[in-house]
Amino acid sequence: MTNLLYEKQGSRLEGILEGKIETAKILFKAGKLTVEDAVKLLHISKEEVLSWKR
Repeated sequence: MTNLLYEKQGSRLEGILEGKIETAKILFKAGKLTVEDAVKLLHISKEEVLSWKR
């Protein structure tokens, strides 16, 4: 039962993170979010943020 609870919580957190990344992509492409800010907020690499330009 505990494992099921952890799985549900993990899935929920992954969904929240994915939503934040999608929001950051939109803001970045609109010029409202800098590469440095995206790296700090999302704890991802600069290269990953730069790949959003493609």
